[in-house]
Amino acid sequence: MVVAMSSLALENPISHIHVWRQIALRCVLSALQRLEVYGERARSRRQLASLDHRLLMDLGLTQADALAESEKPFWKV
Repeated sequence: MVVAMSSLALENPISHIHVWRQIALRCVLSALQRLEVYGERARSRRQLASLDHRLLMDLGLTQADALAESEKPFWKV
């Protein structure tokens, strides 16, 4: 008779810690990347709000377009 050992009995608890550490690191990196995107979006909108009408015309935008975009919160696309 052959007795099969459970694979759970052979697993190393340290490997679980390693997996959870990798998951946590990915979550932190993802959050940092999102914050970077939000910061860039906020900077771009501030710069857009500071442009005069001539520069906006060069971009093909009206002052109303620029105002509408610059008033959006950083989390909205």
